[in-house]
Amino acid sequence: MGWVMIIAMVVSSAVSAYSSYQAGVESRKQSQRYAEALEADKKRRQKDIARKTRKLAGHQKASFLASGISLTGDGTAGEVLGETYDFGMEDIKNVGEAYTNKQEQVLAEGRSDYNAGLLGAVSAGASGVAGVAGSIGGLGSTSGGEQVVGGNSTLASPSIK
Repeated sequence: MGWVMIIAMVVSSAVSAYSSYQAGVESRKQSQRYAEALEADKKRRQKDIARKTRKLAGHQKASFLASGISLTGDGTAGEVLGETYDFGMEDIKNVGEAYTNKQEQVLAEGRSDYNAGLLGAVSAGASGVAGVAGSIGGLGSTSGGEQVVGGNSTLASPSIK
């Protein structure tokens, strides 16, 4: 195998290593962008739940007042309003936890893909080095039964005593 082939092997393994590394980097960047989008969506959903909770509590207050039910002191109206806010806060917390778990999963997948890309790059580089080393070792012999030894060419022959 000639030097041209060795150079081609080096270039090929370098391109393969770089491609693997870049794929890992891009996957990690995508996971980070997706996690940021999830964060924005989480905040939007939590604000929406808070708005709906306030709106429901406002309707409940208006309904109680229209029915002549007092909102002050101990009583069912105060408990109902308290539970409305408690359920709203629980929903906000649950949405936040669900989104946070999804974000952590997405980021973990991105890190895993990045690490796989690094491993692929190292593997491609190592196999390229091994291939080149094997090729260089093979440069000392030719296919015609001739062997190059110390710069001199000798014909291989059956054992001569």
